[in-house]
Amino acid sequence: MFRRKGAPAEDRDPRQPGRLRRAGQWYMASTGTLVASATLLCIILAGGIYLVLVPAPTVSDQPSRSAARPAVTVASGAPEQVAPALPAADPAASLCPKQRRVDMSPETVVLAMYDTQWEQSGGALVPRSDGGGPATTTAPRSCFTRTPEGALYSLATFFTQSTMATDAAARITLTQARASRTGAYQQLMDALQVDPNIAANVGAQPELRITGYRWIGYTPDTAHLELRYQAMTGAQAGVPIAMILEATWESNDWLIVVPSPNAVLHQPGSAQTTFTPWGPPA
Repeated sequence: MFRRKGAPAEDRDPRQPGRLRRAGQWYMASTGTLVASATLLCIILAGGIYLVLVPAPTVSDQPSRSAARPAVTVASGAPEQVAPALPAADPAASLCPKQRRVDMSPETVVLAMYDTQWEQSGGALVPRSDGGGPATTTAPRSCFTRTPEGALYSLATFFTQSTMATDAAARITLTQARASRTGAYQQLMDALQVDPNIAANVGAQPELRITGYRWIGYTPDTAHLELRYQAMTGAQAGVPIAMILEATWESNDWLIVVPSPNAVLHQPGSAQTTFTPWGPPA
């Protein structure tokens, strides 16, 4: 049926593929088809890897952090004046090596005794030891160990050097190098922008000597203690006074936390409080 007139009769096995199917099998089995398919697959994979590893650039409307901070304007009845911007110094501790965290029990912290060496630095005696540091003994001294001893030495050194600073510029430089960027640091820097002289000593300053300390709290990340000292000269000579100080582990070093202006730093009644005797030789 439907056979061309005069064509020879052909008995075809229905299980054998027809011409179209045979052509498709030949195409799929050819070497040219295999090469073209492999090339297309490589192009698709390369495009996917590019999209994952090379994201499109983003546009930010935030100002660059490296941009210079604008100077603060001082308001007064006189013509407008602009106070010079303070240098934005990074903590010297940013160069200190990393140290691992070691937890200690409160009893270990309180009962520990230290073999402290007292060294001359800037006209004052400051603490140092192999167990407490600092690794860097040039001013400003930095890279204290991540231990209670290291925290104590860092706080005592900052207290001693700040009392020995001869002018406001020296105190500002010390604070920028050794203070944490937490706490009231930015508030203090903003105030110094307006009037750097608030950091200056007023009048003759008595000679101070550290005589002891008392731990309030310690973890490998924060250190909180009371430092006892007394004036060696002046009207309050010989009277014990205690100051609360705090340090935080930041930039691989113990940096001082600037207290709030409303904080009570000088604690009354220190003569009745038990302190661990400690300090430079008289």
